[in-house]
Amino acid sequence: MKSRVSYPAVLLAAALLFCASFVAFARSADAALTLTVNSEYGHPDPSGSVDYLFGSSVTATVDQMIIVDVDTRIVCTGWLGTGSTSPATGTTNTVTFIIYINSTITWQWSYEYTLKIYNPLSDIGSSSPPVGTYRFFAGTTVNGTIPNFVQGYVAGGYTGTGSAAASSDTPYFSFVINQPSTVTWRWNSISEVSVTRWGKPSANLTIYGDTKYSVLLYDPISATPRIFYYEPLQGDLIVAYYNGLVWNNITIDASGNVGKYIKALVNPDGVYSVAYFDETNGMLKYAVSSDGFQWQIENVDPYNRAGSGLDMTYDGAGNPAIAYFAPGLNALRLVRRSGGLWGSPEVVETNVSDSVFVSLAYNPVSTGFDIAYYDGISQRGRHAFKIDTTWNVEEIAAQNNSGLYMACAVSATGQPFFAYQEYAQAGRKDLKLTYKSAGNWYYKILSTTGDTGYFNLLSFEAHGFPVVVTLDNTQAKIRQYSWNGLTWVVMDVADDTSFYQFGQTTDADGPVIYYFSTDTLVVRKPSTEDGGGSSGGDTELTGGGGCFVATAAFGSMAAAEVCALAAFRDSALASSSLGGACVALYYFVSPGLAERLEQRCALRAFARELLGR
Repeated sequence: MKSRVSYPAVLLAAALLFCASFVAFARSADAALTLTVNSEYGHPDPSGSVDYLFGSSVTATVDQMIIVDVDTRIVCTGWLGTGSTSPATGTTNTVTFIIYINSTITWQWSYEYTLKIYNPLSDIGSSSPPVGTYRFFAGTTVNGTIPNFVQGYVAGGYTGTGSAAASSDTPYFSFVINQPSTVTWRWNSISEVSVTRWGKPSANLTIYGDTKYSVLLYDPISATPRIFYYEPLQGDLIVAYYNGLVWNNITIDASGNVGKYIKALVNPDGVYSVAYFDETNGMLKYAVSSDGFQWQIENVDPYNRAGSGLDMTYDGAGNPAIAYFAPGLNALRLVRRSGGLWGSPEVVETNVSDSVFVSLAYNPVSTGFDIAYYDGISQRGRHAFKIDTTWNVEEIAAQNNSGLYMACAVSATGQPFFAYQEYAQAGRKDLKLTYKSAGNWYYKILSTTGDTGYFNLLSFEAHGFPVVVTLDNTQAKIRQYSWNGLTWVVMDVADDTSFYQFGQTTDADGPVIYYFSTDTLVVRKPSTEDGGGSSGGDTELTGGGGCFVATAAFGSMAAAEVCALAAFRDSALASSSLGGACVALYYFVSPGLAERLEQRCALRAFARELLGR
């Protein structure tokens, strides 16, 4: 027989339990509760173990900081609590609470050290952070840079004390600070250096292929040229080789419409590697040959139209790696080959589109890869690099549609450089050079002729200065932009080019530029004489991001003040005829002003104060 419990009985029992608890609670109000305070430094108040009556209001404090010496401080960073403290953590040097149970407070401390930056050329080669004294908590990673080069000087590294390296040749630092430290930047003076002049066209090579997808290489063993190209009539991938008398064609792949977005390499042993897109099957493919005649075809990524935009390079061990766009996944990927086998593709970034402009570079310092590419969703250039096992992606700072015809190269000190086309005001297309150093961005608009920045090539000359070669559609020329130690110099490489992709390779004598004039492949090599394209030294204007003066003043086109001024220009000024005339006048006079600002620290400070109001 089941027992029954009445609801009145349950309510009575609950009431009795509540009364008993209330009595116990009331009695505890007369009992002493203990607050225990712990602190490694300073003079806490209260200190040690202190008794309080139940329900008392307690305020605990400690020194905000303790000065050890001019370069070292011990700073209270907050507290940890138990018992009645709520919340259980705080970031101040005081806390107030009502005590109901035994409680503890433990004050938290951290050493703080100075970092002093010295720069003997601060007027023309400003550092980031600027010259001055900064304080950081122990264990903080600190970074800093100077430009790789300024007029008449190249960065020579730095000397350091404390946690900084005693000496370094890099124009940047990054270290964990655990004691007072200094960094003194070094500069090396440099005289004007010669820039490459390109000679007259070599023997013309007529190609009956698709000039949009062609690559010229020279065999390192026989020194004979080979031209890899996509043949549009049959949709085949072909290599043409020269036997000393005539050109001969070898079909590499004829398994469909294959050979677009081609990239070809040859290593010092004469082993050829070709990456390309198979449009029929929507896949990334790879062909390899040890002699340039017999070819082995490999399916690298057979899904999602992989390879619709790609680049290939060697890693430090000479193994090929391919960065490519997979439209079916809206993803950018990287795949590597080692021991004759391709690994699994790595996803670099998802939710990207129209990434046909992909550039891949091996980084000799990080021993990883830097990938630059255009993203059609954000309409910006993007930079991807790997830290440990994670890909990090960042936007290359810009104000307009930027990052088309992307080229990426890495300096000997591990800094990624980028050359690309950027849309500017009034439909202008500019050529822009940007590089990243220890988290800081530097940039230079190389050309504002109106319609330039196509099919960009980026490399470094013997002194480590960047060299950009581009197609200027306004001038109908291939042009070269080089820093000669004192200024930027523009050289016309060729004025007989068609609007086709061009490239740069190396033969037994050195660098070679190749391009198309209608359906004819033309080759030029360096020369001490004018080859009909060189125009001498046109000095380009300084500035960047479209707002020359503001950018020079604030040091970055990504600065909030620069963005605000640019927004006002685009929304308020450019929309009216009078405002448009003002903008045009500004762009006529501002480059010269910006150049003077960049060279004078005091003027930059005055301009920041004026523009920031």
